[in-house]
Amino acid sequence: MNTNEYIEKYSTLEVDKKNNQVVVSMCVPPRLQVEFVYQECEESKLRLIQTSEIQNYLKQVKKLNVSAIDNQSNNSILNSHPDALTATWVFTIEKSAKRTKKPSTK
Repeated sequence: MNTNEYIEKYSTLEVDKKNNQVVVSMCVPPRLQVEFVYQECEESKLRLIQTSEIQNYLKQVKKLNVSAIDNQSNNSILNSHPDALTATWVFTIEKSAKRTKKPSTK
């Protein structure tokens, strides 16, 4: 499972068009402890999700042009640490610059 699939599975996305904000809340299960190599699975792998990965997910998968709010820039999720299993990110939606057509010359 790649990072985008992991984010899709464990996050909720709320878009507030009035305030031009996107709120992403993520809660992941704790990492499974394994004793032998053959017991490894997707839930036993170490996952670290940072703000930049959430921002890339929103740009690539959801096609939203967003920028992180400064005070939220250090949020991260680490599935092996019990205090870092939930996080919330708030992004602002950036308006895309309007493209003007160049007049055609004949």
